Amino acid sequence: MIFVGGVHGVGKSFLCSLARKRYGINAYSSGVLIAAYKKDEYLSDKKVDDISHNQNILKLALQEIEKTEKNFLLDGHFCLYNKFGKIEEIASAVFKELKPKAILILIAPSSVLYERLSSRDGIIYSLEELGNFQEHEIQHAKQIASNLGVPIEIQSDMEKGLAFIGSQLEVEFGL
Repeated sequence: MIFVGGVHGVGKSFLCSLARKRYGINAYSSGVLIAAYKKDEYLSDKKVDDISHNQNILKLALQEIEKTEKNFLLDGHFCLYNKFGKIEEIASAVFKELKPKAILILIAPSSVLYERLSSRDGIIYSLEELGNFQEHEIQHAKQIASNLGVPIEIQSDMEKGLAFIGSQLEVEFGL
C-alpha cells in the first residue's frame, strides 16, 4: 500500500483517480472507508470526535481489502482537527500497523487550499491556520516515514506525484 497524505482540499482523491487510470491500481479514501464502516456520513466540517476510534475502524476496513489486494493507494491524513478544532497527530502506532510501503504527501499553497475548502465544503479557515495545519502534516509524515524506514515524497506537482507512485509500484510490486 502506498499512502497518499495531505491536508483537506490538497487533491489527494484527484491524484488517486489519476493514478487509478494511469496504473490500474485501486485507490481508497480513509474517510470514506471509515464512514462506510460506521454507516455514517462523511464529516463535512472536518472535525473528528474520536480520532483513535476512527483509526481502529480504518484498520478493520483495510484488513478486508488486504484479503484480496496488496498493491493499492490509501488517501488519508497524518493529522486531523479533533472535535475541539485543534490539530491532532494520528498515532505513529497506526501507521506501523498499516505498513505503507511508501508515502506521498501532497502540498499546495494556503490560498489554493482556502479556495478549494471554501467553495467545496463551505468551510472558512485563515491562511495562517491552513499553513500551520499543512506544516504539521508534513512534519508528522516525515517522522512516520523515518520511523518506518519507507520512502517519502513531498510534492505539489501532480505529474511528479504520479511519477513517484509509478516508481514505487515498480520497486515494491514489480508493476
